Amino acid sequence: MMLRILGLLLLYIHAFLALAEDISLNELQRKINQNKAGWEAAETSLSILSAEEQRNRLGLLDIPKKSLGFEIAEAIAMPSSLDWRANPSDFVGEVMDQGRCNSCVSFASVGTLMTQMAIARKQPSFRPQFSTQQLFSCGGGRCAYGWFLSSAASFLQNSGVADAQCLAYTSGITGKDVACNMACSDWQSRATRISSYDNIFDQTDAGIESVITALQKGPVMTSMKVYYDFFSYKSGIYKHVSGGPAGGHAVSVIGYDREKRAWIFRNSWGTGWGMNGFGMISWDDDSNFGTDSYAFNVALPKDTLTLVSPTDQMAISQPLIFDVQGSFNEATAGKFVVTSMKNKAVLTMPCQIINDHCKALFQPIKLRAGKYKVYAMTSNPDLTTQSVQISVYRSVPKVNIAMHVVQNFGGVVKGNMLFDIGTVETNQIEFRVTDAETGEIKHRKQTRHVGKKMRLRWDTNEVPNGKYKISLHGETPYVGKSVFAESKPILVVVKN
Repeated sequence: MMLRILGLLLLYIHAFLALAEDISLNELQRKINQNKAGWEAAETSLSILSAEEQRNRLGLLDIPKKSLGFEIAEAIAMPSSLDWRANPSDFVGEVMDQGRCNSCVSFASVGTLMTQMAIARKQPSFRPQFSTQQLFSCGGGRCAYGWFLSSAASFLQNSGVADAQCLAYTSGITGKDVACNMACSDWQSRATRISSYDNIFDQTDAGIESVITALQKGPVMTSMKVYYDFFSYKSGIYKHVSGGPAGGHAVSVIGYDREKRAWIFRNSWGTGWGMNGFGMISWDDDSNFGTDSYAFNVALPKDTLTLVSPTDQMAISQPLIFDVQGSFNEATAGKFVVTSMKNKAVLTMPCQIINDHCKALFQPIKLRAGKYKVYAMTSNPDLTTQSVQISVYRSVPKVNIAMHVVQNFGGVVKGNMLFDIGTVETNQIEFRVTDAETGEIKHRKQTRHVGKKMRLRWDTNEVPNGKYKISLHGETPYVGKSVFAESKPILVVVKN
């Protein structure tokens, strides 16, 4: 671990030699307007600091280098926008300030956990106060260089975070580390733990839709690469226009807006930056926002339902047992509801209670082929699961997939490439970049969130310069097997 940290530090020192541009706010705003970037620059609590002081407000050791990739371009089951500050009440609460320490990972972790616990209890006013200092100090973070998202998630699951009274946060004032033994002696018995966590990007689903799906259950902790103009962000939808990279940063994503093509997030720089500490960032920005995202699973109250089967984006072509877990008794009968994509009920199935589960046999022959939503509920209207999307197939799917380059294309490429994608009866797709000479796969992106019309954004920096063939591969499970399709390969020469 220490060798890994030292190696990253050397990379950061090299990167930090490219300091912020010496540019006035008026010149920065002119660049923003010239690039039609859609945000406002102003003097903020971060912009008035030196470049070195600005870098001490970051702290993510793994700077994201991947791009999210897939995006569905048509209307789908998920809401077009979501903001956990108004869903319908404010589950997010106040913005915190990490101060003069590279402790952003600890603050993003705690901020995400606080809101997830309030959502699980359906109590917007529930505001547990946790010790960001204890989590950072005992988990292995350091003010000089920061911490890893994966380490924070693992520590929250295995050891947990104590209440704020256990160890006050002072590193933001002093800029110095605090030893873990300064925490209360019984912090382990006072700690709150998450039951598990999901690394969203690693679930073979490199797409915007995978993060949007996770956000339906609550905020997620994510990574981004910060450029120097980000410190002057005041309002609007941020998109990098000026200055080099300052380092890696972690924030809590609390929502999105599909129409504006932007994420909504809570930062940890106090209310003197951004929109009272909150911000929005474009899906097209080159900060690689969201590509390393963690969703926390917290222990749910006993009066909560969890949909076990079907899972989201499942393809169903043969009978399947639907299963929901919760606290059932004779007075709380359960049932599954299948609706159209426009939320019109098309099938209701009472379920049989077996211990703490309620199960029913779903017969796909009862529905026409197509996409549907499924949720479970009880006779108590407050006990309802979130819906998942399924695809029903009654005959062998005619899988087809095609893509074409959006921008003018002459064979030689650099930076980002945009592709429009069309699919027919495809349940999951994979984007492949293969060496044109050896046929070896050099890069791939996958997603289970598939629509008839999609868009793919590929950062060509994810592979070395060279000659490649790029293609899409579609797959749909059917009666225990899979049906495949492949797009026509496109030959490209990457020169970055």
